[in-house]
Amino acid sequence: MTARREYPPHSLLEQVLGQEMYALTYSLSTHHLPGTPSIQSRRLALFGSDCQNSFVPSTGQRARNAMRTREVLAQTAVELFLEDGFDAVTVEQVAAAANVSPRTTYRYFHTKEGLALALLTDLDNHFLQSVQARPHDEAPLESLRHALAEAWAWLESSGQSETYLALQAFVESHPGLMAANLQRGYSQEELLVATLETRPVFRSSGDLGPRLVVAAFAGASRVAVTTWRRTAGTVPMLINTLDTCIASLLPALQSAGESPHVR
Repeated sequence: MTARREYPPHSLLEQVLGQEMYALTYSLSTHHLPGTPSIQSRRLALFGSDCQNSFVPSTGQRARNAMRTREVLAQTAVELFLEDGFDAVTVEQVAAAANVSPRTTYRYFHTKEGLALALLTDLDNHFLQSVQARPHDEAPLESLRHALAEAWAWLESSGQSETYLALQAFVESHPGLMAANLQRGYSQEELLVATLETRPVFRSSGDLGPRLVVAAFAGASRVAVTTWRRTAGTVPMLINTLDTCIASLLPALQSAGESPHVR
Protein backbone atom coordinates (compact mmCIF):
# COMPACT_ATOMS: atom_id res chain seq x y z
CA MET A 1 0.00 0.00 0.00
CA THR A 2 1.38 3.39 -0.95
CA ALA A 3 2.21 5.91 1.74
CA ARG A 4 -0.38 8.58 2.32
CA ARG A 5 0.65 11.96 1.00
CA GLU A 6 1.25 14.87 3.35
CA TYR A 7 0.36 18.36 2.18
CA PRO A 8 1.49 21.70 3.61
CA PRO A 9 -1.21 23.77 5.33
CA HIS A 10 -2.85 26.55 3.36
CA SER A 11 -2.95 30.00 4.90
CA LEU A 12 -6.34 31.53 5.64
CA LEU A 13 -5.63 34.35 3.18
CA GLU A 14 -4.77 31.86 0.44
CA GLN A 15 -7.97 29.93 1.09
CA VAL A 16 -10.16 33.05 0.99
CA LEU A 17 -8.51 34.56 -2.08
CA GLY A 18 -8.47 31.18 -3.77
CA GLN A 19 -12.19 30.71 -3.24
CA GLU A 20 -13.01 34.16 -4.62
CA MET A 21 -10.90 33.69 -7.73
CA TYR A 22 -12.19 30.14 -8.10
CA ALA A 23 -15.76 31.39 -8.44
CA LEU A 24 -14.75 34.31 -10.66
CA THR A 25 -12.68 32.31 -13.14
CA TYR A 26 -15.35 29.65 -13.36
CA SER A 27 -18.05 32.18 -14.21
CA LEU A 28 -15.81 33.75 -16.86
CA SER A 29 -14.96 30.37 -18.36
CA THR A 30 -18.52 29.28 -19.12
CA HIS A 31 -19.62 29.76 -22.70
CA HIS A 32 -22.31 28.53 -25.03
CA LEU A 33 -23.64 29.16 -28.49
CA PRO A 34 -25.93 32.18 -28.92
CA GLY A 35 -29.58 31.28 -28.62
CA THR A 36 -28.95 28.02 -26.75
CA PRO A 37 -29.36 27.29 -23.02
CA SER A 38 -26.21 27.68 -20.97
CA ILE A 39 -24.46 24.34 -20.57
CA GLN A 40 -23.53 25.23 -17.01
CA SER A 41 -27.09 26.23 -16.09
CA ARG A 42 -28.28 22.88 -17.41
CA ARG A 43 -25.52 21.11 -15.49
CA LEU A 44 -26.61 22.80 -12.25
CA ALA A 45 -30.25 21.96 -12.87
CA LEU A 46 -29.45 18.32 -13.58
CA PHE A 47 -26.72 17.51 -11.11
CA GLY A 48 -26.66 20.15 -8.40
CA SER A 49 -23.90 22.37 -7.11
CA ASP A 50 -21.10 19.80 -6.78
CA CYS A 51 -20.60 19.78 -10.53
CA GLN A 52 -20.11 23.55 -10.52
CA ASN A 53 -16.95 23.10 -8.50
CA SER A 54 -15.51 20.41 -10.71
CA PHE A 55 -13.36 22.28 -13.19
CA VAL A 56 -11.71 25.68 -13.24
CA PRO A 57 -9.21 26.91 -15.83
CA SER A 58 -5.79 27.83 -14.51
CA THR A 59 -5.82 31.60 -14.93
CA GLY A 60 -3.65 33.58 -12.54
CA GLN A 61 -2.06 32.69 -9.23
CA ARG A 62 -5.28 32.83 -7.24
CA ALA A 63 -7.00 30.44 -9.60
CA ARG A 64 -4.02 28.11 -9.43
CA ASN A 65 -4.17 28.22 -5.63
CA ALA A 66 -7.85 27.33 -5.74
CA MET A 67 -7.20 24.52 -8.19
CA ARG A 68 -4.41 23.20 -6.00
CA THR A 69 -6.64 23.22 -2.92
CA ARG A 70 -9.31 21.30 -4.76
CA GLU A 71 -6.82 18.79 -6.16
CA VAL A 72 -5.34 18.18 -2.71
CA LEU A 73 -8.79 17.57 -1.26
CA ALA A 74 -9.80 15.20 -4.05
CA GLN A 75 -6.53 13.24 -3.94
CA THR A 76 -6.58 12.99 -0.16
CA ALA A 77 -10.20 11.86 -0.15
CA VAL A 78 -9.61 9.09 -2.68
CA GLU A 79 -6.57 7.83 -0.77
CA LEU A 80 -8.54 7.72 2.49
CA PHE A 81 -11.64 6.18 0.92
CA LEU A 82 -9.68 3.45 -0.85
CA GLU A 83 -7.68 2.68 2.28
CA ASP A 84 -10.34 2.87 5.00
CA GLY A 85 -13.66 2.66 3.17
CA PHE A 86 -16.15 5.33 2.12
CA ASP A 87 -18.43 4.99 5.15
CA ALA A 88 -15.57 4.95 7.66
CA VAL A 89 -14.10 8.29 6.55
CA THR A 90 -15.74 11.63 7.34
CA VAL A 91 -15.40 14.88 5.44
CA GLU A 92 -13.78 16.34 8.56
CA GLN A 93 -11.10 13.64 8.43
CA VAL A 94 -10.43 14.39 4.78
CA ALA A 95 -10.13 18.10 5.58
CA ALA A 96 -7.72 17.43 8.44
CA ALA A 97 -5.53 15.16 6.31
CA ALA A 98 -5.44 17.81 3.57
CA ASN A 99 -4.67 20.58 6.08
CA VAL A 100 -7.72 22.66 5.24
CA SER A 101 -10.81 23.46 7.26
CA PRO A 102 -14.07 21.50 6.91
CA ARG A 103 -15.74 24.75 5.87
CA THR A 104 -13.30 25.15 2.99
CA THR A 105 -13.86 21.54 1.98
CA TYR A 106 -17.61 22.04 1.78
CA ARG A 107 -17.11 25.12 -0.39
CA TYR A 108 -15.43 22.96 -3.00
CA PHE A 109 -17.50 19.81 -2.53
CA HIS A 110 -21.00 20.12 -1.12
CA THR A 111 -21.44 16.37 -0.61
CA LYS A 112 -19.19 13.52 0.40
CA GLU A 113 -20.17 11.67 -2.78
CA GLY A 114 -19.10 14.64 -4.88
CA LEU A 115 -15.73 14.54 -3.16
CA ALA A 116 -15.31 10.84 -3.93
CA LEU A 117 -16.32 11.27 -7.58
CA ALA A 118 -14.21 14.37 -8.25
CA LEU A 119 -11.84 12.65 -10.67
CA LEU A 120 -14.71 11.19 -12.69
CA THR A 121 -16.39 14.59 -12.80
CA ASP A 122 -13.15 16.20 -13.97
CA LEU A 123 -12.91 13.64 -16.75
CA ASP A 124 -16.51 14.46 -17.71
CA ASN A 125 -15.69 18.14 -17.95
CA HIS A 126 -12.59 17.59 -20.08
CA PHE A 127 -14.71 15.40 -22.35
CA LEU A 128 -17.55 17.92 -22.60
CA GLN A 129 -15.26 20.85 -23.31
CA SER A 130 -13.46 18.82 -25.98
CA VAL A 131 -16.79 18.02 -27.65
CA GLN A 132 -17.72 21.70 -27.63
CA ALA A 133 -14.38 22.55 -29.24
CA ARG A 134 -14.80 20.11 -32.13
CA PRO A 135 -15.80 21.46 -35.60
CA HIS A 136 -19.52 22.18 -35.70
CA ASP A 137 -19.99 20.36 -39.00
CA GLU A 138 -18.09 17.24 -37.92
CA ALA A 139 -20.01 13.97 -37.68
CA PRO A 140 -21.35 13.81 -34.09
CA LEU A 141 -20.06 10.31 -33.43
CA GLU A 142 -16.62 11.33 -34.67
CA SER A 143 -16.65 14.37 -32.37
CA LEU A 144 -17.50 12.22 -29.37
CA ARG A 145 -14.79 9.71 -30.22
CA HIS A 146 -12.05 12.34 -30.61
CA ALA A 147 -13.17 14.24 -27.52
CA LEU A 148 -13.17 11.15 -25.31
CA ALA A 149 -9.74 10.14 -26.61
CA GLU A 150 -8.48 13.61 -25.64
CA ALA A 151 -10.03 13.29 -22.17
CA TRP A 152 -8.47 9.87 -21.64
CA ALA A 153 -5.12 11.24 -22.84
CA TRP A 154 -5.43 13.96 -20.18
CA LEU A 155 -6.11 11.26 -17.60
CA GLU A 156 -2.93 9.42 -18.56
CA SER A 157 -0.75 12.52 -18.86
CA SER A 158 -1.84 13.66 -15.39
CA GLY A 159 -0.77 10.32 -13.94
CA GLN A 160 -4.25 9.39 -12.76
CA SER A 161 -5.02 6.31 -14.86
CA GLU A 162 -4.40 3.86 -12.02
CA THR A 163 -6.43 5.95 -9.61
CA TYR A 164 -9.25 6.04 -12.14
CA LEU A 165 -9.26 2.26 -12.45
CA ALA A 166 -9.23 1.77 -8.68
CA LEU A 167 -11.94 4.37 -8.21
CA GLN A 168 -14.22 2.78 -10.81
CA ALA A 169 -14.06 -0.57 -9.02
CA PHE A 170 -14.49 1.12 -5.64
CA VAL A 171 -17.59 3.03 -6.76
CA GLU A 172 -19.22 -0.15 -8.05
CA SER A 173 -18.74 -1.78 -4.64
CA HIS A 174 -20.72 0.89 -2.77
CA PRO A 175 -24.48 1.32 -3.41
CA GLY A 176 -24.56 4.99 -2.44
CA LEU A 177 -21.62 5.90 -4.65
CA MET A 178 -23.03 3.79 -7.46
CA ALA A 179 -26.28 5.76 -7.32
CA ALA A 180 -24.41 9.07 -7.30
CA ASN A 181 -22.27 7.90 -10.20
CA LEU A 182 -25.32 6.93 -12.23
CA GLN A 183 -26.72 10.42 -11.65
CA ARG A 184 -23.40 11.90 -12.74
CA GLY A 185 -23.52 9.85 -15.93
CA TYR A 186 -27.10 10.92 -16.63
CA SER A 187 -26.15 14.56 -16.16
CA GLN A 188 -23.24 14.20 -18.55
CA GLU A 189 -25.36 12.53 -21.23
CA GLU A 190 -27.97 15.30 -21.04
CA LEU A 191 -25.28 17.94 -21.48
CA LEU A 192 -23.82 16.10 -24.46
CA VAL A 193 -27.29 15.92 -26.00
CA ALA A 194 -27.69 19.68 -25.47
CA THR A 195 -24.35 20.25 -27.21
CA LEU A 196 -25.11 18.02 -30.19
CA GLU A 197 -28.59 19.48 -30.68
CA THR A 198 -26.95 22.58 -32.16
CA ARG A 199 -25.25 20.56 -34.91
CA PRO A 200 -26.64 21.17 -38.42
CA VAL A 201 -27.02 17.42 -39.03
CA PHE A 202 -29.90 17.39 -36.58
CA ARG A 203 -32.96 19.19 -37.83
CA SER A 204 -34.42 20.41 -34.53
CA SER A 205 -34.11 20.10 -30.77
CA GLY A 206 -36.87 17.50 -30.94
CA ASP A 207 -34.80 15.20 -33.12
CA LEU A 208 -34.13 11.77 -31.66
CA GLY A 209 -30.70 11.76 -33.31
CA PRO A 210 -28.64 13.51 -30.59
CA ARG A 211 -30.08 11.38 -27.80
CA LEU A 212 -29.64 8.17 -29.78
CA VAL A 213 -26.03 8.95 -30.66
CA VAL A 214 -25.12 9.92 -27.08
CA ALA A 215 -26.79 6.87 -25.56
CA ALA A 216 -25.13 4.50 -28.01
CA PHE A 217 -21.74 6.14 -27.54
CA ALA A 218 -22.09 5.98 -23.77
CA GLY A 219 -22.74 2.25 -24.04
CA ALA A 220 -19.73 1.76 -26.30
CA SER A 221 -17.46 3.70 -23.95
CA ARG A 222 -18.66 1.69 -20.95
CA VAL A 223 -17.84 -1.55 -22.75
CA ALA A 224 -14.41 -0.17 -23.66
CA VAL A 225 -13.66 0.89 -20.07
CA THR A 226 -14.85 -2.44 -18.66
CA THR A 227 -12.59 -4.31 -21.08
CA TRP A 228 -9.70 -1.99 -20.21
CA ARG A 229 -10.14 -2.61 -16.51
CA ARG A 230 -10.17 -6.37 -16.93
CA THR A 231 -7.03 -6.43 -19.04
CA ALA A 232 -5.18 -3.63 -17.19
CA GLY A 233 -4.22 -2.20 -20.56
CA THR A 234 -2.92 1.19 -21.63
CA VAL A 235 -4.88 4.23 -22.75
CA PRO A 236 -4.01 3.61 -26.45
CA MET A 237 -5.44 0.10 -26.01
CA LEU A 238 -8.55 1.65 -24.47
CA ILE A 239 -8.98 3.94 -27.47
CA ASN A 240 -8.53 1.00 -29.86
CA THR A 241 -11.22 -0.92 -27.99
CA LEU A 242 -13.52 2.09 -28.20
CA ASP A 243 -12.94 2.26 -31.97
CA THR A 244 -13.86 -1.42 -32.26
CA CYS A 245 -17.07 -0.82 -30.33
CA ILE A 246 -17.95 2.20 -32.47
CA ALA A 247 -17.27 0.27 -35.67
CA SER A 248 -19.81 -2.31 -34.53
CA LEU A 249 -22.38 0.41 -33.88
CA LEU A 250 -21.72 2.56 -36.93
CA PRO A 251 -24.06 0.80 -39.38
CA ALA A 252 -26.99 1.38 -37.05
CA LEU A 253 -26.04 5.00 -36.33
CA GLN A 254 -24.94 6.26 -39.73
CA SER A 255 -28.40 7.69 -40.44
CA ALA A 256 -29.03 9.02 -36.92
CA GLY A 257 -29.21 12.54 -38.30
CA GLU A 258 -32.29 11.53 -40.29
CA SER A 259 -34.20 10.09 -37.34
CA PRO A 260 -37.88 11.04 -37.01
CA HIS A 261 -38.98 13.97 -34.90
CA VAL A 262 -40.60 13.43 -31.53
CA ARG A 263 -44.34 13.79 -32.00
